[in-house]
Amino acid sequence: TKIKDLSHTEQWWSQTSELLLEDTDKVLHGLDLEGYKAVISYGLITRSGPEWVATAPLWVVGQQRDSYRDRLECSLSMEGTFDRMAKHKAEASLTLESTDTQTVKTLLSAIAGATLAPYTNYPAYTITYDSEDDLIDAFIPADSFRVNLNDSRLSKFKELLGYTDCVARVESDGAIHIRVPVTTGTTYDETYSLADGFHNFFNKRFRRRIVSPNYIT
Repeated sequence: TKIKDLSHTEQWWSQTSELLLEDTDKVLHGLDLEGYKAVISYGLITRSGPEWVATAPLWVVGQQRDSYRDRLECSLSMEGTFDRMAKHKAEASLTLESTDTQTVKTLLSAIAGATLAPYTNYPAYTITYDSEDDLIDAFIPADSFRVNLNDSRLSKFKELLGYTDCVARVESDGAIHIRVPVTTGTTYDETYSLADGFHNFFNKRFRRRIVSPNYIT
């Protein structure tokens, strides 16, 4: 089995992929892979050998088997955590009391962990707070936060996060990471530079040109 084609899109609230595999040896044709987790890694072959970085995990949501005269192929459709949460609809309505003391952080954890009443029948996801602002564990939405029947799990998660200056990102460990983005100063979470040969890009090319003057003395 080998990869013939791969399209992988990572956006703020969506991670999807389409994978086409050569399967003439019939390794995958007899397997049902729907619901399995997959990890796509990118890398380079450097002087130190193969080096790669894993991306956020995806789940197989569709599998297609194609037979041709000279080969067999298997294609997989995959989606990420936020794409799955967008499909999770509230099974009941929920309105908090005006005396409710749950903070935004508590409610975010409940939605991610599948402990908030309308979403308890869905998979739980780990949520990690890498850094926090002054609002996430202080602001109490109380009765201003409600869940209507069929509201998506992701929409309520995004609504709560909108009360803060924090952002969310699913990382390679599979967890939803919450952090305050660094927007000022000189120290950032990640940097990209070609200075001194350092880079975090997945492709690299060097080219030198010879300058030929049009007049030589």
